[in-house]
Amino acid sequence: TSRLAGAAVAVGTALAWRGFRWLEQFADAITVAASQQSSGASARVPTGVYLRLAARYVLIALIIWVILHFFALPIVGVIAGLLSVGAGAMAEGIYELMKGT
Repeated sequence: TSRLAGAAVAVGTALAWRGFRWLEQFADAITVAASQQSSGASARVPTGVYLRLAARYVLIALIIWVILHFFALPIVGVIAGLLSVGAGAMAEGIYELMKGT
């Protein structure tokens, strides 16, 4: 059962990482479009960026359903893995505040 819990955390972490990368691409595209628009140029965010933003949630929901339905991994482990990116970002922010930079 500890192997199942570890696998669940690993899967959740992988999903969180993929979702974070897609969110980062969305933020980059919006930033580029905003800077182009502020300089007077015509700006357009590619449709694929919006699709990846929505696909984050569809992918997470689909994989969680498959995990629970076919593999019986513990949902708490998957959720812990999904929350790992947020916990890491908060830890980094606290570290930077304490460091003073």
